[in-house]
Amino acid sequence: MAADLVFDTLMTLPWCFAAHAWAFNPARLEEYYERYHSFDDLVILKFLHGLHYSTGGDFDLPDALFYSAKDDGKPIGNVELPPWALCDADLFLRLHRAARESDAVMVHLHK
Repeated sequence: MAADLVFDTLMTLPWCFAAHAWAFNPARLEEYYERYHSFDDLVILKFLHGLHYSTGGDFDLPDALFYSAKDDGKPIGNVELPPWALCDADLFLRLHRAARESDAVMVHLHK
């Protein structure tokens, strides 16, 4: 199936979605595990990797996440595509659709 081929191809790229970038460094990952297991707070939930901003668990701060798209009510013209889209919006959509519909994604989607 073409979708599986696209997903498998995407998953072989180093900047892919299979793991967070910080997880590729074993020493750093061990530091995060140690911090996680020693963290004890009644208000803040445990976490492996902290971020410089907080989303409250959802997309409640879209301007912090989607800095290339303004929220001023005006129609959006051009947006920034990731490098792998090769400046082609149709390719971007096709690859996302193919990956989303792949068997590998369906197996992990609920996690």
